[in-house]
Amino acid sequence: MERAPHMSETAFPEMAFLEGQRHPLPARYAAPSVVVVGMPELAPAGLAETWLLKYCGHRHWLMLAAAFGQLEPAFQNSRGQRLYPSFVSLRLADLCLEAVREGARLIFEGELSRLSATRFASRQRVSCDGRVIASIEMISVFIHRHEEGCNERVARDLPAGCQCALAPLEALPDLARRHHTAREQAMSEVSQRFTIEPCPLTDFNGAGFLYFASFQAFLERADWHWWHELDQRLVMREIHYFGNVGPAVPLAIELLALEPTSAGRIATCAVRRLSDDAILAIARTEKRGEAS
Repeated sequence: MERAPHMSETAFPEMAFLEGQRHPLPARYAAPSVVVVGMPELAPAGLAETWLLKYCGHRHWLMLAAAFGQLEPAFQNSRGQRLYPSFVSLRLADLCLEAVREGARLIFEGELSRLSATRFASRQRVSCDGRVIASIEMISVFIHRHEEGCNERVARDLPAGCQCALAPLEALPDLARRHHTAREQAMSEVSQRFTIEPCPLTDFNGAGFLYFASFQAFLERADWHWWHELDQRLVMREIHYFGNVGPAVPLAIELLALEPTSAGRIATCAVRRLSDDAILAIARTEKRGEAS
């Protein structure tokens, strides 16, 4: 995870509320941020999904820091081990990424909620020219490594030395409930398979973990390998994460189900670690033809 830039009260005015906090809030709202779109944010078909996930993941991380009263994210457990935020589920919806062009101004708004002692969820909305072009739900936990450099053996943990200003929600969101049953889909028969070896120079983050946004990129590579379709636009993507991997370990993207819709298709895929056959993620992706 990249080190966060310094957060001022101008960027996150809710930080001032943490001093003297007596009653935890159900949610914490992040100040809107504005991004002027250039080539780093774009793909040939519009706003780049990979960039969008990375940026929203970074905002989620900053909202977590604010909720714990930190000016910069620096989480440790009671034994002094570094804690990292690990996404367990995400959902992209209300997508109109093709409407974004160079020079457009994107407005990001969001809120962070606490689901339990270890789980946190953010809801973020992205607008362009007064129109919502993406809604993103993200659920994360804090983890630490059992062994330095080992991505396969991690454990959930709680930050020490700081208190969260958020009270747990009374009811879990639908995305959190679906996470508990998503892995069952891996029992389906595999109709197609695409193998890939993650690159340690581009697919892993600064903490050495396979970056959560890299899973999306692998899914798109498999999609292109299987269908070679340029006229399908992304409408929805939901990913549930169950593990990670180290460098030089190959993965398989497996097609578990393909559901035709009136305007496109919904594909359900598994990401499998080939070294031990473990399921690392289950993803559901909906695409539609450009004319629909």
